[in-house]
Amino acid sequence: MKKTLVLGLAMLFLFISLAGCGDSNVEAPNTYLPQIMLNDTFYFLSGDEAPIVEISENDYLGRITSTVPLSQRPTQNGQANFDADDAPYALFENGIVVLWNGEWSLFLSEVAFAARTTPPSDSIALDVNVLSKEEWDERIGVTMNALSFSSGGLSLFFENTSDNEYTYGSDYALYIFKNSTWEPVEPIIENWGFTSEGYSILPNSKTDKETVDWRWLFGDLPDGDYKFHKDILFIRKPGDFDRYTLEYNFTLPNIIGRKFDYAALLELLTANGFLYEEKGDANNFLSERGKLISLDNDNEGSLTVYEYKTNEAMESDSNFVGKGGSSIGSPDNDKIPNVEISWVSYPYWFKKDLIIVLYVGEDSRIINLLHESFDFFAGYGYQR
Repeated sequence: MKKTLVLGLAMLFLFISLAGCGDSNVEAPNTYLPQIMLNDTFYFLSGDEAPIVEISENDYLGRITSTVPLSQRPTQNGQANFDADDAPYALFENGIVVLWNGEWSLFLSEVAFAARTTPPSDSIALDVNVLSKEEWDERIGVTMNALSFSSGGLSLFFENTSDNEYTYGSDYALYIFKNSTWEPVEPIIENWGFTSEGYSILPNSKTDKETVDWRWLFGDLPDGDYKFHKDILFIRKPGDFDRYTLEYNFTLPNIIGRKFDYAALLELLTANGFLYEEKGDANNFLSERGKLISLDNDNEGSLTVYEYKTNEAMESDSNFVGKGGSSIGSPDNDKIPNVEISWVSYPYWFKKDLIIVLYVGEDSRIINLLHESFDFFAGYGYQR
């Protein structure tokens, strides 16, 4: 059975009576916006017109399981604060649609609903009202911490030392310093947008690591100085919230466009926040003697780097590494005899330009960085 989506506007007047921003002393309202709680996320009646589409019963995600009065907020998943008991709901663009009073009504996630009434990140003056990591930590107790970055993206987590809960979405802004000013990085595609899910930063906690891959939007970034902006919201109640912009500054090392050598690898490690110690010569498994780099944390493992005078010599040696990463050499080569090695952890072999890099360990940060920066050609998880 097909049904036509037409947005219901029955409760739009509530937007006017409840809208507001920035007053932390506002008393609890007598009525709330119509809202639903699904997957621990609140969705609010939008009031926006939506395109007419057809939704079949096969598209239903579920049905409203219980309701509370409009003077209360839902407290459990599947619950609504309006008369919609057993009403079906389905995904629709940046929210949820509910069959309510015979019409399909659009409900937006908390982050998407709040974002409609505040300016986008890229409208913020970059030298005003954007505080450093230390200033944000002192002011609101939340910092954004990058674990690694490359030309294609970065890995980050949030740390919240306050007693407040904050919310953020998938959106972000990226700027480059050129012509003596900060300019938005130009997208490489048209008609793009971010999804509208919302995530919580719980009081006195750290979020799990997440990876932002911007290659779909910006491609691989050239060398330069960059600012990465991400907005978080402190929501007191619907329509009453504060928005903060967290900033992370990074510089891509000057390795794009030049031959990748041992010195460039050290630059890459430093730029991504890895502490290391050069241990000198390593085992001589290939034609060039390796250089051992111990990473600071014992759990991060170690790197062995083989540096060559030419790319042709590097490629030739890489052919002597078995695809599983534990067999090296050839019985027909006196310089690189065949050996089988039992590593203390998983081996990963990478190559680029003038170096071969062997990582033995299990730290996902360094593995991700090497995958982003080099060609993976042998070792754990390699597939032809």
